[in-house]
Amino acid sequence: MSRIASRIAFFSALILSVLSCSEPLSTEKFIQNTDGRYSFEVDMTHTDCSYDLFFYSRVDSWKKVPEFPIDLVWTSPSGARYSERVYFVRDGHDKVAYRTGLVPEESGVWTLDARADAEGLRGLGLICRRVY
Repeated sequence: MSRIASRIAFFSALILSVLSCSEPLSTEKFIQNTDGRYSFEVDMTHTDCSYDLFFYSRVDSWKKVPEFPIDLVWTSPSGARYSERVYFVRDGHDKVAYRTGLVPEESGVWTLDARADAEGLRGLGLICRRVY
C-alpha cells in the first residue's frame, strides 16, 4: 500500500472511531410507579447548547385521568433547590413538553425529584435532549 493510501486509511479509521464514540444527543429514563415518587439525574454539563425536556407516562385509562399534577423539586449541582407544580395534560400523546430551550444557570448533573399520583398511573419517564 502506498504511503498516501495508508494515511487515508488511517485518517478514515480515526474519523469513524471518533464518530462512533460520540455521546447521544438525548437520554431517557422511565420509572415504574411504586409510591408516586420518581427521581431523575439530568446531565446538563454541556454549556454550548440548550435542553428540551419531555415527560411521558403510562396510565391504565386516559379517559379516567386526562391530566394529573406533578410536584417537582430540582436540585442543582451546588445544592440549590427549586420547586414547582406542573400538569401532565395528555393531548392525544403519551409524551408532553415540559421545558424547551432550557439553559440551566449551572452546568452539571441536576437531580429532578417528582411526585405524581393518579389513578392507574403506571410510571413516569423523562427525556432530556440537547439542542445545538
